[in-house]
Amino acid sequence: MKDSNTPLVTVVCLTYNHEKFIKQALDGFALQKTSFQFEAIVHDDASSDGTADIVREYEKKYPNIIKPIYQTENQSQNEEKFVLRAIFSKIKSKYVALCEGDDYWIDPGKLQKQVDFLEKHENCSICFHATRVIYENVERSPRISPSKKQRLGKSILTLKDFLKTGNIIETSSVMYRWRFIDEDITKVLPLNINPCDYIIHLLHAQKGNIGYIDEIMSIYCKHPDGIWFNFDKEEHSLKYGISRMNFYKFLSENFYNNSMEYTINTVLPIFIKLILIFAKNKRYGLLDKLFEKFSTYSKMLDLPEYKEVYENYSLPSKIKHIKKQRLIYFVLFIVTAIIAVSLFGSLII
Repeated sequence: MKDSNTPLVTVVCLTYNHEKFIKQALDGFALQKTSFQFEAIVHDDASSDGTADIVREYEKKYPNIIKPIYQTENQSQNEEKFVLRAIFSKIKSKYVALCEGDDYWIDPGKLQKQVDFLEKHENCSICFHATRVIYENVERSPRISPSKKQRLGKSILTLKDFLKTGNIIETSSVMYRWRFIDEDITKVLPLNINPCDYIIHLLHAQKGNIGYIDEIMSIYCKHPDGIWFNFDKEEHSLKYGISRMNFYKFLSENFYNNSMEYTINTVLPIFIKLILIFAKNKRYGLLDKLFEKFSTYSKMLDLPEYKEVYENYSLPSKIKHIKKQRLIYFVLFIVTAIIAVSLFGSLII
């Protein structure tokens, strides 16, 4: 239940080693001109650079806006302590906006415009706007996201539209009519899921339409240290593959009714890709976790209707090779251990 001291808007900012960017993000919050109270929860995940020191400076300068959380140990790989879910569960504001520490706002009227839009359009549960995407250390021209084509030429989209377009909402552009003031988000949002913002978009799109403001009000900075900069590389899959599978499993169960078409065309190819990447890199712990956690998809690979998908990736021979390779390693380990014990015994004698 909301009390009179609750800000109308809460901004959530996650930051980690964003020393080069965080000032712009914090300036974007501090320079907002609003007719209402708002706060910015800035969560520093135990940065090893100067990010936390910069946040402390702004905390002192803008104590009514900047509300920091400083971690002493990095929580990004802690599946049991999903910090974003913990932060979200405590928010009681009517509206919530997001902006990561390496992105920033360029319009001092951004929050006011989005609140005004949502107040006027009560059938909308989300409002987002155009974002300029810039690239650091990469020779690519800036672009505007989303394009008119990406948003289907519409300024109001439905959940059905959004499932068709994919995630066209840049994190720094979104504002929600927060559905979790009275609902328990921990009962809905699973642990260890990535991308989390897309799930939050979808959960709010269940409650209303998605409104678009055709004004560029934020910057999304794509740089080599960003999570999604190399999302198509094997390193990304090794680090985030399990959480991505959690994401697709959640989508399948909650938005596609476990449809066979979605499973065959979307989920299984990703599942198979992860099998091959984990195996190639000899990450057998991840491989075991993948088969155990997503056993439903493992079993599907043996069904006749999935035979074509299965054989297209030459999985039968590859999995057989993986098992054979693991058996060889295990035998070598046992033989080595026996030899070591024998040598040790002979030295003692």
